[in-house]
Amino acid sequence: MSQCALDVLRKEMMYTFLPGIKFPPVQIPPGREPDGREDGARHFGRVGATLQDSNEPLYPALDPQRHGSKLAGPVAAAIEEEIVRLGWPVGAVVATEAELLNRFGVSPPVLRQAVGILESNQIARMRRGPGGGLVVTAPDETSVGAAVALYLEYLKVQPSLVGQARVAIEIACIEMAAQRITDDDVVVLRELVNAEPTRAEEGDFTCLLDVHLAIGELSGNPVLSLFLKMLTSLLVARSTKEGQDRSSQYSSNFDDEHRDHLGIVEALTAGDASLARLRMVRHLEDPLVLQCMMPEGQNTAMRAS
Repeated sequence: MSQCALDVLRKEMMYTFLPGIKFPPVQIPPGREPDGREDGARHFGRVGATLQDSNEPLYPALDPQRHGSKLAGPVAAAIEEEIVRLGWPVGAVVATEAELLNRFGVSPPVLRQAVGILESNQIARMRRGPGGGLVVTAPDETSVGAAVALYLEYLKVQPSLVGQARVAIEIACIEMAAQRITDDDVVVLRELVNAEPTRAEEGDFTCLLDVHLAIGELSGNPVLSLFLKMLTSLLVARSTKEGQDRSSQYSSNFDDEHRDHLGIVEALTAGDASLARLRMVRHLEDPLVLQCMMPEGQNTAMRAS
């Protein structure tokens, strides 16, 4: 992918998907600057198609020192980049242990350390015996989310900021979902919303989160969907950790939240992106909805931009 394409991609992401998050300054060659948001969207669409149709890494060159500067780190980084270029073929054998030793010219202890790095990052594992070798594994989004949550805890990020990020992502997700929703998707959303009263009667108020996560998946953007899951889980975990019983709040607010969900799904079913966005914004701005998601003292109403 050309550097110009990457620059346009990064700039359009700054415009559209991540409000408040600034990428490093980029230099667009003269004459290639997108003329307004419409041109930028066309550029982004072409770049997005290029990314989907290519097995090139997301970044043109991965940092060979990202796993450490010792011998094992660059070896692990080189193997990781090869797996990315192969299209991350889960279950495939990249190479045998003997082949890896010969390729990198390192000792068995160094290779074992490199494999340990890959295993800890859920990239690959070494399978012993006949037909063995370094096998590509699938990363678990739960562990990714847990790592991000721990880092945010380390930074002492306030729940209100997590909530703001969640609102921005949800608005982007519903706009995208409205453009690509199918009849089968409508059936799934209606089933989730229609099941809310029964699940709430059983005390399962997490049902109120399911339609939000489902809309995230229907956006067709796995990045936004993953971040929405992580941020929602983090907010719920923070409330649980602080010993807050939100059952009574969920119960008292259920009718309003359920009615909002019905309206949102109705707008999506009609293919009305503007109405769906408006109803989602109003829903997320509702102080009662925010109160259920925020720890005490952090539930100040936030306005979605």
